[in-house]
Amino acid sequence: RTTSRNPSIIPTPILVPLSDEKKRKINNLAKSIDESHPRYRFIQHLVSLANSGTIPTHLKDTIGSGKKSKKKFIPRTYDFADGKVYRDIGNGRTVEDTNYVIGGNPNAR
Repeated sequence: RTTSRNPSIIPTPILVPLSDEKKRKINNLAKSIDESHPRYRFIQHLVSLANSGTIPTHLKDTIGSGKKSKKKFIPRTYDFADGKVYRDIGNGRTVEDTNYVIGGNPNAR
């Protein structure tokens, strides 16, 4: 099964099915910890898998500056063939994201 927006993308809940019991356990664990917990980011990823409408804050980019700045998720894809990261710019178009850092190394030109 694929999404109607992009037929090549398979939604995570189909790839990683979680039972209702596992979803409850993940959500309860997330409520019981804070950012000082060593596995906080990992648990936030699990929450996003359990609740497809949520995206971890650390995966969002800051858009704008000053009082008008806000955090927003910008979809990115990694191309295994060329080793570069591309970001979605809307209307099914992507561009190379030269500012995105992978393992400490930005995309090389």
